[in-house]
Amino acid sequence: MRNPGLGPYLKELRDSMGLSRKEVARISGIKPDTLGKIEQGALPLSFANFGAIADALRIPARHRIELTRRAWPQLFADAGQDTLPAEVMPADQAQLELMEMPAAVFDGSTWDVIALNSHARHMAPGLEAGMNGVVWLFNDPVARTVMVNWHRYTHMAVSYLLDNAPEWENADRFAEIAAACEHDPYWSIMLASPVAPPRSAAETISVRDANTGVVTDYHQRYYRPEAAARLHWRLGILTPRRDRRNAPTSGEGRS
Repeated sequence: MRNPGLGPYLKELRDSMGLSRKEVARISGIKPDTLGKIEQGALPLSFANFGAIADALRIPARHRIELTRRAWPQLFADAGQDTLPAEVMPADQAQLELMEMPAAVFDGSTWDVIALNSHARHMAPGLEAGMNGVVWLFNDPVARTVMVNWHRYTHMAVSYLLDNAPEWENADRFAEIAAACEHDPYWSIMLASPVAPPRSAAETISVRDANTGVVTDYHQRYYRPEAAARLHWRLGILTPRRDRRNAPTSGEGRS
């Protein structure tokens, strides 16, 4: 599914952010020459490449949905006939449990957890459906133990909230999350300072097993559903990085 019209708009957005084509190519994992052709409209933009470029440009979730509606109306015409509800069904949870790696469904704007599997619960003790991922990072002491890169990961999460806050249908949700986190001095520090974007599409997060102390480096992958009632959902899957040795560690770990 391809669209030729978004390329020039994405170039304009990139220029307005002061980012070079090379920088966006590195973050998105798309070759600079390919990105250049997309921006010029010479190469049709695939849905997958749009998602990667949108991540690199940090386009808010609600704005992405609107761009997608305009660029691929046929996708939404099909999704409009979808009967899947906005709530998690038993079959959804069953599919999550079949995955052999940590996986969770969350709101793409707020980080509110919608569902997660047993592997995700083991990785993030205390995090459950109905909770907010950012609130867990700031309030559950185990989060700073298991998330080896806690400062960077949490800072990126706070920046993501800020990027999406103007697009939220429920403006009070940000205030609720802020009220739950503002007791921590890092909250105000992270709100006031920008965070560096991912160094590359292959950047990993490191997680320490709360029971064994083994640190595992994970690649993060996010997927968007096509069902009309679930456009705000994101499915996040963590895949272990295979080219590093994972071993028990002590102390604060890497940063």
